[in-house]
Amino acid sequence: MNTEIITIGDELLIGQVIDSNSAWMGRELEREGFRVTRKTCVGDNAEDITSAISSAMQRVELALLTGGLGPTKDDLTMRTLCTFFGCGMHFSEEVYADIQRRFSQLGRVMNELTRNQAMVPDACTVLRNMVGTAPGSWFESDGRVLVSMPGVPSEMEWLMSNEVIPRLRQRFTRDLFILHHTISVSGLTESALAIRLAEFESSLPSSVKLAYLPQPGLIRLRLSVHTPSADEAQQTLDEYLAKLEKEVR
Repeated sequence: MNTEIITIGDELLIGQVIDSNSAWMGRELEREGFRVTRKTCVGDNAEDITSAISSAMQRVELALLTGGLGPTKDDLTMRTLCTFFGCGMHFSEEVYADIQRRFSQLGRVMNELTRNQAMVPDACTVLRNMVGTAPGSWFESDGRVLVSMPGVPSEMEWLMSNEVIPRLRQRFTRDLFILHHTISVSGLTESALAIRLAEFESSLPSSVKLAYLPQPGLIRLRLSVHTPSADEAQQTLDEYLAKLEKEVR
């Protein structure tokens, strides 16, 4: 199943923070059979966030967001999601208890802004965040799912592992298995290698792709296989990997 990732934050656009979230999410989603077809980064702007969400929800059945869930005025994601899904917000006693517990563990005093993070959208399933203060949100509309998570990597990873992926396994029937294998070739330029492999590439079925990943002194060749079953994926990968290795000897 195709999915899209949307990361939110001005700090990502200006290079102040490197987007490690989408790389981590892409790897984990692929293991579960979700193919990431697009990654979008937008700033802390309600119009841009809405545009990104709307476009993604028209293309795919699953969209994942990170960022913009903090307590300050520049964090607009939650309010924007409420506007997009046409719902209000309510105070969650469960989330508030989680925040209190977190602050107690850290020996900190909660203020009003942090308390406001217990305000959650009426239209979502709340994903409790046990390692931070901002909860995640799971929305469903017209058979499509949108999940919003904090931008802090450790919090996103915890929510993905403990809340999101288990729910995705229940919500969607897995119909895609993805395998990759990479080999290295030296002594040839990328163009010379492409010429040598032209006939091999032409013979590849639609379920198999070959990618060239040049580095100084060598070229990595990545075979990617996408099939409906795990056994078929492994068999297909083994078959075409043997052919590829024969071509580059």
